[in-house]
Amino acid sequence: MTKKKTLKTVGKPYLTSLLSLLLCSLPMQALGQQVNLTVPELSRSTNLEAASTLQAQLPDLPKRPRSGRRKPASARGPCSPSEKSITALIPTTNLGLTTRAYPTFFFYIPPTPATEMEFVLIDEENQRQIYTTILKIAGNSGIVSLNLPATENVPPLEMEKEYHWYASLICNHQQRSGDIYVDGWVQRVAPDSLLMGKLENTSLTEQITIYQEFGLWYDTLQALDEARRLYPDDSALVAKWTTLLKSVGLEDIAYEPPV
Repeated sequence: MTKKKTLKTVGKPYLTSLLSLLLCSLPMQALGQQVNLTVPELSRSTNLEAASTLQAQLPDLPKRPRSGRRKPASARGPCSPSEKSITALIPTTNLGLTTRAYPTFFFYIPPTPATEMEFVLIDEENQRQIYTTILKIAGNSGIVSLNLPATENVPPLEMEKEYHWYASLICNHQQRSGDIYVDGWVQRVAPDSLLMGKLENTSLTEQITIYQEFGLWYDTLQALDEARRLYPDDSALVAKWTTLLKSVGLEDIAYEPPV
């Protein structure tokens, strides 16, 4: 009797430990099953195909905002009496990418008594102005474009460097403190082999989609503007333009005409 009692006493904690181990292993098995059922992420090629619908998705656009303003701090005043103000056509981050050494910049000009707009491009790293010019504006509201000229006096944008630019409506040449201005950033990036391969033997309208897939804001806008001027009656191009501007919160000027 003594021997049987001893065996029973020893076996009870052993069985208890064994059952505990079995029970503890069940959650791990269930977790393993959940992991195995996880849906794999889409490949880059699949994402690019989905982006080709041109829904204004710019996946490679820098996420960190830069200091700047797409619209003036004070929208109303003698230089901008209408409800709309001068507006830079740039993303909400205030920074846009380009592959071009001499990109094109776009602005909405409201009804204004001002007849000139000053544009200044600055290399802040070296504390020097790269380019400055005065653009004559006729007083008609709409979208204007300004090309950085490819001349010997204007150096090309350097790769990976960010440049700061300012655009000001000149209200009074004798008192420039009354100017209203917007400012933003542009960065030139090197096109990779995938982008170059996609651009080969493509039409201008096809290039719009490709530039947008790669997050090249200035290139997308310039290609769209060129296509709209070539095909002014193409409603699909107008829709792409308005969709692009709406995607970055520029709904109020999305339907403004080019001038």
